[in-house]
Amino acid sequence: MQCLAWRTGTPRPGPLHSCKRRRHGSPLLAMIVGAWAVVLPRPAHLVGREPDDATAGTSAEQAQQAEQAQQAEQAALGPMGDEPDGDNPGPSLEPVEFDGVQPGVSTIAEVHEAWGEPTETGEEAGILRQVYEREPFKRLEAKFHKGKLLAIVVQLEEALPADAVAEQLRLAVEPVTLCDGAGKAIGIAFPERGAALRLAPRRGTRESSSSQPDARKPHEFGDALSGQLVHEILLGEIDAESFVLRAENGLTTNDTRALADLETALQLDGKQSRAHWLRARLLTNLGRRRQALAAVDRALRLEPKQPEYKLTRARILADSCRFDEAAAEIEQAIALCGPLPQVKALALSRWAELSAAGPARDFQRCIELARQAIRLAEPLANDPRRAVARAAREALLEANLAAAHGTAWGRWKNKPEAVGLWLANAQAIAKDSIDPYGLDPDWNLRLCGRALGASVGASGKIAPAPWAEQALRIGRSRIEATLDPLHRRRLAWELGLALYDALQAFQTRREFDSALEYGRLAVSYLDEGRVGRDEAPGDAYLLGRLYFRIGLIHAEHRHEHGQAVEWYEKAVPLIERPVPDSALADVGRQGESLAAAAVSYWQTGDRERAVRLTSQSAKLMEEAVKQDIASEQALAVVYSNLASMHRAMGDQQQAERYASRAAELQPR
Repeated sequence: MQCLAWRTGTPRPGPLHSCKRRRHGSPLLAMIVGAWAVVLPRPAHLVGREPDDATAGTSAEQAQQAEQAQQAEQAALGPMGDEPDGDNPGPSLEPVEFDGVQPGVSTIAEVHEAWGEPTETGEEAGILRQVYEREPFKRLEAKFHKGKLLAIVVQLEEALPADAVAEQLRLAVEPVTLCDGAGKAIGIAFPERGAALRLAPRRGTRESSSSQPDARKPHEFGDALSGQLVHEILLGEIDAESFVLRAENGLTTNDTRALADLETALQLDGKQSRAHWLRARLLTNLGRRRQALAAVDRALRLEPKQPEYKLTRARILADSCRFDEAAAEIEQAIALCGPLPQVKALALSRWAELSAAGPARDFQRCIELARQAIRLAEPLANDPRRAVARAAREALLEANLAAAHGTAWGRWKNKPEAVGLWLANAQAIAKDSIDPYGLDPDWNLRLCGRALGASVGASGKIAPAPWAEQALRIGRSRIEATLDPLHRRRLAWELGLALYDALQAFQTRREFDSALEYGRLAVSYLDEGRVGRDEAPGDAYLLGRLYFRIGLIHAEHRHEHGQAVEWYEKAVPLIERPVPDSALADVGRQGESLAAAAVSYWQTGDRERAVRLTSQSAKLMEEAVKQDIASEQALAVVYSNLASMHRAMGDQQQAERYASRAAELQPR
């Protein structure tokens, strides 16, 4: 075996700003892409489409406006509490010093002094290329720009163990896997060191996916290299792209590390639109909508014609109950898709979900859009271009779940059978896509949550127990498996939402013990998950309804009014707030909740609180009757309660007043 006999210098830790990529040079990943046929992820999986030049043709005035807008965004784009702050200088970035020379530092003269004269010289696009004969290497190539060493390409005589090469080069940082268009791992990069190793095919054996590092998972230093062989080394300056790629691979496993990588990438190159977009996606998942919106707006300013950026913006707006604006963003995304059916399918699936979530609750439209998405995506699910197939499969998964939701909540016949088919389709897609195509493994938990939501919409006719048990098992397993506090919170929030739907489904089926069990678990996980999140318009109402439902079970089905009041004490301040403009809430439901809580306050002796809440309920129910979302009989019940309360407190005039109102609303 070839010996490792070259000299490497000890890394000289330096501040981040000293290693910024020079604008005149080619970044490391750009050279790798050209030499190794690496395919970098593109926003919206835009195969064959060139990125927009958002700055081309802009006037000086427009440029100034863009700069002012960027400065205005900076406060919103500031680091999260869990990100590195100004007191932390961030990672140490230093290109590898190899055989006496270092990219970005050494001059041509210093390279000649260390390696001797080149045997071959050429120039292309302002980059000087020189080849050297130097044992024990097959070929040693140096690239220069304006007299400075830009990169080194080392071809080895024979393939060597990757872990041994990495140890010799002192690459003890978390690597990122580089893949070709089919998703096959062909290299490993080390962002903080400006280095990449090209993997050699195994001799005499068929390569399998099990023998390749998983591009989606962050690796410990030895894990990614174990069993791999290397036949080429590329050393260059530190570049932003490798940090962006590592962040994207870590979006499903380590939120803290992904945020740190994106922060580093943006310090190296603030015009990395994909870094801004990925940051927006991650912040959205973490519930940091204000920062997420600023980040995606920055990405769109840099590349305004990227439809997937528009879809991310639509999600942020929808989460903020800005449904009309979200729909407009999706329409714009569809218009930008052009000849990209996989992206259009993704947009249609999001539109389907939005149609059922907004105040209009158009479930028929939801199913129509979901079917359109499925028709577009199905032919692409096995496309040889892995990014296209992954986008198509994500669209199929989202569309089937949207259709299940629309069927469960709409007015359809044979709901349980139809919803079951949609959910079975979604399960099959998730099973066939998460590992082979790199879909987010958290889709398994989301799928359970959507199934439980469908059970609520179908009035409990879809058994919630299997889905609730699966959600709890998957959620707990995922939470226990991650050491990252941000990702734990995100998973806890998603699990809490799923278990809240389990509570509602069990309550509808009058399975009150199970409802209480899952309701208390939902409270625990939502409390853990809400830390660090921006409060969305619907969050307070959702939590208020959760507390109220638990209290209601104690009051009406266990006759434990004391315990009910404990939960109502948490619920009432949240339910009293103005309801959000969404399908989750209406003033009728708000009024009924306050009326029910008032009964327990009355039973425990707090009569003044009971009368006040019932009076509030009456006003809300009156508005609900005007909006035709509550019946007059429901309002009559509230008036009757007020009449009984005032009579018991000795106020006959008020008692007769409300009794008369209740009588007027009774059917004749």
